[in-house]
Amino acid sequence: AWCFNAILESELRRKPRRAGGALHPKNSARRVVWRVSAAGLFIMAKQNPIIRSKKKKAQALIDANRFAEARELYRQICRLDRLDVDAWFTLGLLNGQLGFLEDTVSCFGEAAALRPDSAEAHFNLGKALGDLGRLEEAAHAYGRALDCRPEWPEASNNLGNILQALGRLDDAVDCYECALRIRP
Repeated sequence: AWCFNAILESELRRKPRRAGGALHPKNSARRVVWRVSAAGLFIMAKQNPIIRSKKKKAQALIDANRFAEARELYRQICRLDRLDVDAWFTLGLLNGQLGFLEDTVSCFGEAAALRPDSAEAHFNLGKALGDLGRLEEAAHAYGRALDCRPEWPEASNNLGNILQALGRLDDAVDCYECALRIRP
């Protein structure tokens, strides 16, 4: 147990750095909290109150159908905390709602990279790529969504639509049949 305490003490004595490594506790998007247990040292991140406040304001704007203003707040949130998957996801939805498809692709790409097991991120990435006419990439994204969640009829159906557009009719029929098996 002493090695965990030694690590904890040395980390707490270090001065927070502003670039790379440890985050500065006052100016960072996340505050690092150390916990020691029998299993070892855990680092937990707590959300900065400024970001929490911005998310509340953005949600109020979304509820009022003021999507452009909410989008700007979520852009700020994503700049403050580049690891916030939910913020990237919400920003992607707002971009899609407002017709910023390239930005939508970027946001869902970030969300999928940060959380590779998110079927929803891959699904929405596929939709945005399909809307842009980037069909091969869309097929790949829908395939990743189905890797994460195989029994998702909407993803199978959308993949079928993309494959049909690509002229891969046999593969498209397989996708449609799969979707129908899941939800007749």
